[in-house]
Amino acid sequence: MMIALALLTAHLSKAKTDSDMIALELIVSIFVVIWALINVYNIYPLLKSFAARMGESSRKDTKYFYLPDKLPRISIMIPAYREEGVLRRCVDRIFDSKYPQDLIDLIILTEKDDKATIKVAQECIRKYGARHVMIRETDEPKGKPRALRQGYIHADNEIIGIVDAEDIVDLWLLKKVAAMIDQGYDVVQGTLALTNDYDGWKNLHSRAEYGYWYKRYLPSLAVSGLPVPLGGTTCFFKRSALEDVGLWDAFNLTEDFDMGLRLYNAKKKVGIIDGMETRKGYDEIFANRYNIGTLDSVTREESPTTFMGWLRQRTRWQRGKIQTLKKFIRKPPASRKDALHTYFISFIPHLGAINTMGIILSIYALSIGVQLPSAISYIAYFDIFCLFYYCYSQAMGFIYSTDGRNKHRVLKAFAIGLTTPLYWAMQWAADFRAMKHEYIDRSIFWEKTEHLGRHYKVRTQA
Repeated sequence: MMIALALLTAHLSKAKTDSDMIALELIVSIFVVIWALINVYNIYPLLKSFAARMGESSRKDTKYFYLPDKLPRISIMIPAYREEGVLRRCVDRIFDSKYPQDLIDLIILTEKDDKATIKVAQECIRKYGARHVMIRETDEPKGKPRALRQGYIHADNEIIGIVDAEDIVDLWLLKKVAAMIDQGYDVVQGTLALTNDYDGWKNLHSRAEYGYWYKRYLPSLAVSGLPVPLGGTTCFFKRSALEDVGLWDAFNLTEDFDMGLRLYNAKKKVGIIDGMETRKGYDEIFANRYNIGTLDSVTREESPTTFMGWLRQRTRWQRGKIQTLKKFIRKPPASRKDALHTYFISFIPHLGAINTMGIILSIYALSIGVQLPSAISYIAYFDIFCLFYYCYSQAMGFIYSTDGRNKHRVLKAFAIGLTTPLYWAMQWAADFRAMKHEYIDRSIFWEKTEHLGRHYKVRTQA
């Protein structure tokens, strides 16, 4: 792709004829229009969610979710591979939660070649009575989705959750899950926060990215009835929902993203814990009720500390989206509407190449004085506005996910907004790498993310 781009740019640099100029004008115009359509699609759920919030604020009645009279027993699976340094704290936190311990069915999933993690798992079993499942070898690729498929056989409760081994969950999480599932949700997704922003510029952006995604964009998708890409952790499912879509795909590197789209096409109802505001305190829980979207609750995680660690993680995520796209192309969604939403969100990893080519061509066109039609120019101004809006949103994501305990948070947010395009360039590198792995290399392998426990430093926790 990059070689073809370089050759195309070299050819255009010699453009002298009117036909060459017209061709360049057409290509740039198409790029401008495509990005305008993408921007409209991205902003639509935010506008719809905002309108819904305004409608709710004008009503005097408040919608509360009540805890069920009898709390359900919840199965929680923890896939753990080379997680001996973080697993114990994760398990301790779950059993410290404001939920009866006898109603927590914890299942730790380990690989047989991981002696250190197995040892920690056995200690947790002795301490809490948790269960341990050793993953057996199959024709499926080694990785998290294979472990979940095997763990599901042992999860015999009506609510089944996934928590990653490095997570520090909110103490009230399970009560919120019980209330939302009881009120008719098929799936409940918790809020995640990458709290080690003190590890440098890249980690600062990672926290901002998650803040915007989980505090603003994901709830907006749910309100708008659009596909909700699930996170790989703090997800809780009704057993019937999992069985209806056929469990996790062991051959997909982002089984969570794939699961979210399959649930959307199966018309399952997905709820996001905590949504838009954080105005009220925990006193409502003691009255056995709370307003979804008003209680601050996050699962603490860490972002990779090295660039290569980050790049491997993002490559895996983007490659999984491509795998999901190919799956739905082979077996299209039932309706054109569902297909549009499914294909669009799965196509995202290809935008890195489109952006790279479009930006180079646009800069070149401006440098040689190509004149775009007036209508296209106005659309280009809209695209530029959206670019600034995305930078602002990334900055605000950091504000959403932090509070006054995070020193210089406003200054950090300002720096994030200014440097967001550089972070996008990193994302595009992961896009190119994902396309190479999927379309050229083709072999399926799991690039493990190393967890160091950096998020245990709670001084930056929102």
